[in-house]
Amino acid sequence: YSSPYGIGSNGFNAPLGMAVDPTNGNLYVADYGDNRILRFPSPFANPTRVEPDAVYGQPNFNSRGVNTGGTSAGSMSGPRAVAFDSSGNLWVADSNNARVLRFNAATLDSPNPQADIVIGQKDFASGLVNQGSGAVSASGFDIPAGLAFDQQGNLYVADFNNTRVLKFAFPVAMSASA
Repeated sequence: YSSPYGIGSNGFNAPLGMAVDPTNGNLYVADYGDNRILRFPSPFANPTRVEPDAVYGQPNFNSRGVNTGGTSAGSMSGPRAVAFDSSGNLWVADSNNARVLRFNAATLDSPNPQADIVIGQKDFASGLVNQGSGAVSASGFDIPAGLAFDQQGNLYVADFNNTRVLKFAFPVAMSASA
């Protein structure tokens, strides 16, 4: 169930990406227009339950950052893709902030979890395309739009406006402190 442009727990505003947590079967959906990720508890084992039980990137289900999102370890602007690494960590392509965020598996059940790794920006407070340099480099993005992990744990990021795919070798350790 979804209502167009809904901001509550039952509505999406442009869902673009989804991934299943391999450790427990929870489904995570990137709700691009509401600047958030929604978690649905084991929907394939519980087909009658349609409500999400957690929200990431916003303080609650009824907030959406006045449709602008934010730049912090706990906020997003236009998430397009989600993926899980083999340790159960959630990775988010935070497209409008030109970055990729990692939420540690140990914090996914916490209220308002904070990302602990940022890739594509010098810190969690930055959100400039190509890190504001204007030049395409190996350390910046211009709309990260897709994420995938290979069997060795390497992270691949589809960098949409820079028309490329970047590989980050395992272990992915391009982090900034929160």
